[in-house]
Order: sequence, then C-alpha cells, then structure tokens
Amino acid sequence: MEGTTPAIFPCWHSRFSMYLAIRRFGSFQAITSAHKDGNFLENILRFFNHTPIRGSSRKKAFSAAKSVLSIDPEKIRLVVTPDGPLGPRYKVKGLIIKMAERLGVPLVPLTFSASHAIVLGTWDRFIIPIPFISKLVFHIHDPIYADQNLSEDLLSSIMYNQMVDLDHITHLKVDY
Repeated sequence: MEGTTPAIFPCWHSRFSMYLAIRRFGSFQAITSAHKDGNFLENILRFFNHTPIRGSSRKKAFSAAKSVLSIDPEKIRLVVTPDGPLGPRYKVKGLIIKMAERLGVPLVPLTFSASHAIVLGTWDRFIIPIPFISKLVFHIHDPIYADQNLSEDLLSSIMYNQMVDLDHITHLKVDY
C-alpha cells in the first residue's frame, strides 16, 4: 500500500493500537471519541502526526461526518473502527460504507494478530501485543468498492469476513 493512497481503512476497535505504530504508511485521519476518553487518543494521534476527527455514532456524529466529507478525496486516508464506540464487538455499523461511496474511495480493511498479547477485559477485548516476544502479522486486504451496486448489508458482510479472516490463521484467538 502506497503512503498516499486515498482510502478508508476500517479496523476493529480492539486493534486500533496498530495504527499508532505504522509510520511507514504516512499520516492519516482517524475518528476518535468525542467523550473525555478521546482526549488521550487525540494527543497520541497528534504526537504521531496524524489528524484526529472528534465524533462517534453516539456523540457529534454529524460533526464528524461533515469533517470527513470535507476532506479532499485525493487526500483522504481515514481510519475508522466500524464496531465502536461501544460495540457490539466485531459488528460493522455506522456510515462507513456510505462515506466511502460518497467520497469515491475504496474501503481497505487492515488487521493484525499477535502470537502473544494482553487482551483487556473491556467490551472490545482490546489487544496489546507484548513487546519483544510477540510475532505480529499484519494484513492489508483487497479494496472493497462501495459503488459495486451491492447492498450495504453485503458490503458489510464482505468487510467483516476479510477482517476476521486473519485471526483464524494466526496464534491469537479472539472470540467472534
């Protein structure tokens, strides 16, 4: 994947930590919580030269969608967690497919799995790979084009299947 490829990059809420470490793909925009807990993530994103967009499906959704749609489609590199902010875990929801269609950019699901990780007891079972002993496997999936005359349900199903596929071939087992 080229560092300037315009796309929307969905990842599960539990795997958002991988984006903070991937500097070789350049900077990106990311939708983060509009609640107080999003302040911490906003600061981390800014530290790594990424652009936070505050809002979620529960708070400031219109403002976040307006900000996303105002980005030049040639410069959009948006990270979205389609199962956030409160779940259910691994369920594609929200306006992600409509945003991709409106902007004319593909959805490129990214995911990772780890051989050794701490899995938090949160709703999303947030994954923190253990440094120095964990083998990480990253996978960039084939682009999904929202303008394929496929239903939103079918596109959501295709995205879900791509995003869960990696866990079945690596050591980290997370319940789906």
